[in-house]
Amino acid sequence: MREIWTESADAAPIVLPKLFALIEEEAHELLCEVMLLLIDESALTLSAEALAFGYAQRDLASLHPVWQGVARERLRPNDQIWFKRLRAEITTKPV
Repeated sequence: MREIWTESADAAPIVLPKLFALIEEEAHELLCEVMLLLIDESALTLSAEALAFGYAQRDLASLHPVWQGVARERLRPNDQIWFKRLRAEITTKPV
C-alpha cells in the first residue's frame, strides 16, 4: 500500500478502517495469507490506524521467507512493515 493519506488526522479514524476492510475483503477473495503494509516511519497517523485495525509491526527477518522476498522487493528506506495474518495455513499448491 503506497501513497495513502487523509486530509486531516481527524478523518483518518473514519476513512482508513473502511479502506483497510475493503482491501482485506479483496485479499480474502484472492486467498491471500497475509497483508503487508509498508508504511513510511513518518506516517504516524497511518501507523496508528494500522495498529488499531489489527496489524502488528514486524521486522523483515521475522516474516516467513516467502513474505520476506515480497517485502524486500518493495521496501523503501524508512519503511516499516505492518503485518496481519488473514489465513492460518500457508498455500503451497496452486488453488
